[in-house]
Amino acid sequence: MQLDLPEKYIEAVKKTYGKNGEKWMKDLPDLLSQCAAKWNIKIGETGSNLSLNYIANVQLENGEEAILKTMPHGPPFMEMEALEHLQDHPGIVNLIHSDHDLAAMVIEKVSPGTSLREIQKNDDEEATRIGAEVIRDVQAEVPKKHTLRTVSKEMEVIKKVRGTDIPDKETIVMLDKALILLDELESSTSELMLIHGDLHHDNILLDDERGWLAIDPKGRIGDPVYNAARFIQNMWDTKPTEDLLRKRIQIMADVLGYDQKRLTAWAYLDCVLSESWDLDEQGKREEKEKPVITLIESILDSFS
Repeated sequence: MQLDLPEKYIEAVKKTYGKNGEKWMKDLPDLLSQCAAKWNIKIGETGSNLSLNYIANVQLENGEEAILKTMPHGPPFMEMEALEHLQDHPGIVNLIHSDHDLAAMVIEKVSPGTSLREIQKNDDEEATRIGAEVIRDVQAEVPKKHTLRTVSKEMEVIKKVRGTDIPDKETIVMLDKALILLDELESSTSELMLIHGDLHHDNILLDDERGWLAIDPKGRIGDPVYNAARFIQNMWDTKPTEDLLRKRIQIMADVLGYDQKRLTAWAYLDCVLSESWDLDEQGKREEKEKPVITLIESILDSFS
């Protein structure tokens, strides 16, 4: 099997995984052949917009179209594991085949695959209602056995960057506030759940038969309220305003039955998490993210 991988994709895999990534790409044709034989599928065109995982269109034994996804990294494969545990839940794409040894899976193809962002561009309130219904469905009891990451573990980067030399007083105040909030939220969480962990507008797609479906779960164990955090603070090309954010929080609270202050607090922490990743990896914050976190902080303070 011959593969014509985009140069941008090749460089991204090399940069992230080094020699291991180069070997994985060299072995990829053989890996795909193993998947084809194991699941009796026909592998078609490589997907567009590859990031690090390799994606291809496939045809199942029954003639239906599906998506093959394989990963260049080693275990654990949290997306695969999350889909296994969320199998048959409404609101999320179905897992058809999975193999941890091959680090590959086949999932249903969402058609037409319209992103919820397209709705949000014209009607943010309608998009938020749709998103809230998906968020409500995409959670499950914590599996008895799993290798999924906890939200608490995810948030450790905030404490890590707080321990570094930060000359910016505004950033120090932000990190300190986040750590206090995190302690309060974790100590008051009554139940942990398996949640998606990365639910935003581009991870919710429209299927003609099943309606709006979540894709690409991170698979996290934590407060189910956190499942709504990324959606609330996700702006993309939208200009953030306090009215827009308050309306999102209100709709989420109405649909999900969660407390507005708690929703806001988790949204604030998710913003700080993103800022902390930037600080950890680049040594600075993204200027474009500051207006959103400032507005969410203002709303959070108004509940006090």
